[in-house]
Amino acid sequence: MPDVTAVDDELPVESLLLEDQAAAIAGVTLNAMRQMRVRGDGPPFVVVGRTRIRYEPEAFRAWLKTRTFKSMADYYAKDSARARTAELQRQVAGKVRAARWKKKPEAAAESTSE
Repeated sequence: MPDVTAVDDELPVESLLLEDQAAAIAGVTLNAMRQMRVRGDGPPFVVVGRTRIRYEPEAFRAWLKTRTFKSMADYYAKDSARARTAELQRQVAGKVRAARWKKKPEAAAESTSE
């Protein structure tokens, strides 16, 4: 009879991380882990039964390493959509700052008294 406590020779079932353990290691809430799983940007997971989710430690570590960056520029460059969003936010913030500096003191006083 095969050993039911092991999926294969290298991965005993007991070594799989529970969902809450993985969340604690990543420093996020359990709900955040679930949202990442739904979006597809979380770590690879194992479905055990209908509702039990587990994580292989090595796959989880590998996922964490893919989320290691030297700067926020590196982080944004990884995902071009994220980079475009960040650039748009910078542009809007720059326009708001410029508008505030160009505003005349009289106009600023009028807008605060209303």
